[in-house]
Amino acid sequence: GELRVRAPVGFVFEERCALESIPGEPPAPTRVRCRALPTYAEDGAKDGTAISVVPEVEPLAGGRIAFAIMARNPPEPRTNRGGQTTSCRFEQCWSVEAKDSGGVQTDAGDDTPGFAINSPMLEAKLLDLDYLQRLAVGRNDRPGRPNDVIFSFTLAERPLSVGELVLSGPYGFAFDE
Repeated sequence: GELRVRAPVGFVFEERCALESIPGEPPAPTRVRCRALPTYAEDGAKDGTAISVVPEVEPLAGGRIAFAIMARNPPEPRTNRGGQTTSCRFEQCWSVEAKDSGGVQTDAGDDTPGFAINSPMLEAKLLDLDYLQRLAVGRNDRPGRPNDVIFSFTLAERPLSVGELVLSGPYGFAFDE
C-alpha cells in the first residue's frame, strides 16, 4: 500500500524524505520508504510535489497517523484566501490519500487548507537579560522550571493576510496560554 500527500507548488523537499515523530502525537511510522517527487500539469508546468510513504514490511496500521517531514517554504510570499473553487476552498491545498498495493483507494482521501507564506522577518530573537533584569522579571533558566521568555521581532512588511501570530519553540518547550 501507499500513503500519498500532495503539497502545493513551491515547497522544496528532499527526494528521499524521512518521517519524524511529533511530540504529543502517535509515533511516526517506521520501516517505511518516503520519496518526494515533483508533479506536473498537462502544460508541463510544475504544479506541486507528491510525497509517497510506502511500508517496507507490513501495511500501515489503521488509526491516526501523524508525522513531520522537513521542507523549505516557497521563496515568494503568497496569500491563502478562502472562498476559492479549489478542493479545499482555499488558494493553497494539501491532499492525502491511502491506496492498497493494487492502487485501489482504501480510505476516503481528504484535502486541507495550506497556509500563507509571508516575507521573512528582518529579526527574531529572545532577549538576553543581564542578572538584574532576570531578577526583576523573576526569570529562572533552570531545567523544568516555569519561565518568562521575552520575544523580540521586526517584520519587513505588513503580512499579506490577517490571522494569528504563532510563536513556536524547539521540541520540548511548552507555552501556557
